Amino acid sequence: MGGRALNHLGFVPDRISRNEFILLKKEILPLINFYFGEADIPYQIKNKESFGDMDIIIKMNEFNRSKDFVKTIKILFNPSFIKKCGDTISFDYKNHQIDLLFFEDIHKFSFYYFCYGDLFNLLGKIIRQNNIKLSFRGLELLIPNKDQNQNNQNIQNIQNKKYSILLSQDPKMIIEFFGLSYETFLNGFETNTNLFEYITSSKFFKPTIFGFDKNITQKKINSFLKRKGLIQFNTFILQNFNFSCFDNKFLSPESETEFEFETKSINFDLNQSLEYFKKEKEYNLVLKKIDKQNNELIICENRKLNDLKSLENVEKTEKTEKTKEANTSIKDNNNVNNNITNIVKPKKSKKDFFKDKFVRKSVRKHKGEKKFIYDQNDKIKASMRGKPRTLETIKRYNEELEFTKNNIDFN
Repeated sequence: MGGRALNHLGFVPDRISRNEFILLKKEILPLINFYFGEADIPYQIKNKESFGDMDIIIKMNEFNRSKDFVKTIKILFNPSFIKKCGDTISFDYKNHQIDLLFFEDIHKFSFYYFCYGDLFNLLGKIIRQNNIKLSFRGLELLIPNKDQNQNNQNIQNIQNKKYSILLSQDPKMIIEFFGLSYETFLNGFETNTNLFEYITSSKFFKPTIFGFDKNITQKKINSFLKRKGLIQFNTFILQNFNFSCFDNKFLSPESETEFEFETKSINFDLNQSLEYFKKEKEYNLVLKKIDKQNNELIICENRKLNDLKSLENVEKTEKTEKTKEANTSIKDNNNVNNNITNIVKPKKSKKDFFKDKFVRKSVRKHKGEKKFIYDQNDKIKASMRGKPRTLETIKRYNEELEFTKNNIDFN
């Protein structure tokens, strides 16, 4: 953790000197082994002067799986600060940070992954560009879906999914895969420079791998500057290979270092690596699985598209039939209306009569008879109770009255 896991809680630990580290190991490790189960501390560089924290790897099993680790830590060490994050518990003890890391089997690869600081972190960065991931689980081959040019979004989402094959959890096979000596790994390293020489002697190493990207964010730069081991490794590359990781270029173009690494370093070969780990059959099975899933998905999507097209065609035909029926019915109605008008004038209903623009009506009852008042442009006014003013209005009134009697059904 680098001694920063409890900083957000207000605890800034002191660095652990080598003598203090040995004393803490003798004091804490027996208690952890007794109360938590099988535990061990990863290998450290021999001449390292101080440590940011102490990492202890604990094996998970049926005995300790149901235990409340936080409660037992509080009883054993009485910490002022404690934090549980996933499978890691960090707490303070004697003003130092202690990290307990829980794994299923510490003797497969998880124990070795944390040995010698950033060793396997840097080796993982060397091989990461070849779709190989190195973590505490072991060495994994990531297999991206091969057809990623489909237009459908659902197909793209599944094709962007990466399948993985666990190549190995054996530390000897993994270290020798990089072209490094397993014996030197077990014997340890005196200084950081010895460790960096060991890493750069890998057959896959190129200084350009560790160059910073132009689009790197400030957050990544800040996290990088907090890692003392990574800064030391970048200065080592600058001094020995004349390559600036920050500028991502060789400082002297005339030097032959770039050409040497392009010729000497071995490019990653997938077939050779599968043969080395004996994973050819598993790899072919995964490829067949991917092809099968892609074909099934494409068939389903094609069926959906065909169904949608057929529905659209059905809707279009229905619409055209409806429009044809509507047009024919309109023509028939017009013909019928024309024939009827030639024979008999249709009687207007009361509502249709009072919808006419020139009529403003008010219906009243007077002595059992319905009286009407008409108003045409505020000029013609008449009623049953008042006399018309001129002969023209009398004629107009009589005509309208006869029209209403003949054409309006008041029942």
